[in-house]
Amino acid sequence: MTKVKSDGCSDTQRDGHAPNLQIRNIVRGDFRSSHLPHTRASLWVDVRDLTLVHVEAALQSDPSGSSSDRRYAICSPEKFNYYLVGEIIREEFPEWAEDVLPPKGGVPPFGDVSLDGITVTED
Repeated sequence: MTKVKSDGCSDTQRDGHAPNLQIRNIVRGDFRSSHLPHTRASLWVDVRDLTLVHVEAALQSDPSGSSSDRRYAICSPEKFNYYLVGEIIREEFPEWAEDVLPPKGGVPPFGDVSLDGITVTED
C-alpha cells in the first residue's frame, strides 16, 4: 500500500512529478520570499503531442513486421523554466500573483541542453 505523506503526496508522486509539485509550490506562495526554483532541464513535451507521436509510429510501422532501430527524443521546440510559469501567473492572475510570487526579476538563462529536431523532421 502506498503511504501518503503530510504534503498529500506519495514518494512515487513526489519523485515522478517534480515539475507539477514545483508549480503547486509556486502557486501556494512557497517561493514568495526567495526566488523561483531553477529547472534541471529546460526541455519539455506536452503529453498530447507525445501521444500523437506514439499513435503515428504505430500506424506507420513496417508491413513486414520488422521494427525500426531508430529512437527519437520528443520535446517542444520552446524551452521551459519556472520563471515562465511566474510570467503566466502574472499575466493571467495579476491580483493573485502579488501574493504568491517573489518580486519580478531577470529570467535566468536556459540550460545548455537542446535538440534540433532535424532527424525526426526528415524521417
